[in-house]
Amino acid sequence: MVKKGGVGKCFPCQINKVEKIKTPCLLQLLWVPNTKWESSSMDFILTLPKNQICHDNILVVMDRLIKQAHFMTINSMMMTMEVVKLCLQEIFGLQGLPKEIICDKDHKCVSQF
Repeated sequence: MVKKGGVGKCFPCQINKVEKIKTPCLLQLLWVPNTKWESSSMDFILTLPKNQICHDNILVVMDRLIKQAHFMTINSMMMTMEVVKLCLQEIFGLQGLPKEIICDKDHKCVSQF
């Protein structure tokens, strides 16, 4: 007997429902950089309380070899190009442009960045 109301109202259906997510793939090893700031990682710390200038996120950019990190407060409403300009001025202007930037699948990273 099929119950009306969908999966949300049927306990056996909730238990046996197949998740529609991609099968995880194997992790890939990252190469070890030879010089500092040759490879950097980037991540966003999101939804923090706003500071005095209305910034509510932190952008973390770290060198993968020497583990030196830069932290910048940003606004969640900043467009991708604004974040790129900020990185070029504040980090890569000092350290040089890396050969690669590793980041998660944040919408600011996978767009035009």
